[in-house]
Amino acid sequence: MFLNAKIMNFRIFTIFVLCCVRTIFGARSFAVDYENNTFLKEGKPFRYVSGSIHYFRVPPEFWHDRIYKMKMAGLNAIQTYVEWNHHEPEPGVYNFEGNYDLEKFVKTAQDLDMLVILRTGPFIDAERDMGGLPYWLLRIDPNMKTRFYDPNFIKHIDQWYSVLLPKIEPLLYNNGGPIISIQIENEYAFCGCDQYKAHLRDLFNKLLKKNVVLFTTDQPFPNNLACGKTYDVLATTDFGAGANVTLNFDRLRYTQADGPLVNSEYYPGFLDHWGHPHSTKTTENVVKTLNEMLMANASVNFYMFHGGTSFGFTAGSNILDTFQACPTSYDYDAPLTEAGDPTPKYYAVRDMIGKFLPLPPGPVPQPAPKMKSPTITLKKLKNFPVPTSDASGIACTVCPFQMPQACRVRKRLIKSSLHTPKNVLTSPNRLPLCDNILSSSWRCISVAWRFNLGGRFNVQVTHLRPQTEYSAHYDCQLSQPRSNNACDDAAGDN
Repeated sequence: MFLNAKIMNFRIFTIFVLCCVRTIFGARSFAVDYENNTFLKEGKPFRYVSGSIHYFRVPPEFWHDRIYKMKMAGLNAIQTYVEWNHHEPEPGVYNFEGNYDLEKFVKTAQDLDMLVILRTGPFIDAERDMGGLPYWLLRIDPNMKTRFYDPNFIKHIDQWYSVLLPKIEPLLYNNGGPIISIQIENEYAFCGCDQYKAHLRDLFNKLLKKNVVLFTTDQPFPNNLACGKTYDVLATTDFGAGANVTLNFDRLRYTQADGPLVNSEYYPGFLDHWGHPHSTKTTENVVKTLNEMLMANASVNFYMFHGGTSFGFTAGSNILDTFQACPTSYDYDAPLTEAGDPTPKYYAVRDMIGKFLPLPPGPVPQPAPKMKSPTITLKKLKNFPVPTSDASGIACTVCPFQMPQACRVRKRLIKSSLHTPKNVLTSPNRLPLCDNILSSSWRCISVAWRFNLGGRFNVQVTHLRPQTEYSAHYDCQLSQPRSNNACDDAAGDN
């Protein structure tokens, strides 16, 4: 009798706890109120002022520090892209660790009471290699039409999102997490008009159970906004400091008559290209345009608020009138520098946000102290062979010394629609000569040498054919330490 009473009391207590949990999480809601042109958070009008920070451009050890500084600037949300190509570096091989621990990054923001906006692509641009699309898509099918409703492309994005979205679902705001909205694709109107966007919408609604606000982002031109918009998905726009706020939001209204006004990419600076001066925007213009948008009751996301670094060879490029490569730095002249330090722009933005939203209590972050490094003197230790070029710059050669039979060869195709020509690797123990390449209408465009101690060296030879680039890497161990020879004499200084 006594035991039955204890069991009954435990059941009642369990039901009570579950009801409390459901009540608490049931009260969490984030939605779009199209009739009143606003977001609703817990049923009350809401707008966000957020900033972009890419988890893959910031070491995990600094995620908390950077997001904390963004919060102290008055932001109530962060925004980040999700980069497919590094989460799935090879088909079916997934990486959610280290710099790519997306769940940890999102939970770090939640720990700091910050909301999260995800931009899940699959194409993200972001000045990343291939815009975040995996290179192996074109290896599998060189004729694949990415970003269109190509069955071969759709098959792979469906598989990718069947892995990604179940990880995201528990982190949605309506499920107790911090994610309030998710962008599908990115500035799609640059690519065209296609049913592919509708497929993404339906796929996300299915896998996320219509439990999150979906949105698109396009530049504020009538054709771009019209082509980028997708039915039953919130349309937003993007423009930078100094732009005509009224005109751009009027164009958004022309495409989408109702709903909150959102600038999903407000540029407080801009991206850089090799060989060009660092892009900057004045603090005065940044604050003035921000004030105009907040006066219009718009939600705003700074792109970027903290740019960080494109580590390794992940930086992409742009092609306008000429090919424009992006550098490693993604500083963006943002309010937080590449090193994570607040700038005068940071403090001015904070003051402006404080006129519209409550600022968090606590000391305002200051730049971190820097180490004073001594003078570094470079000293030449040894001559190494380097490639030479003829007067026209069309052909190049490498010093044709023999390589041991044990040499290991690694090959990688980059954006290639052709198979590797057999004559590129002339023999297993000899460097390929550009003369051989020229005979098959290939053109050698670069040869890179890297020697290590102990006679170990790496050679990368890059060849170019119309619409095709091929790189071969040779990682070898010389049978004997290198000694001076004719190659050294011809090479000169490295």
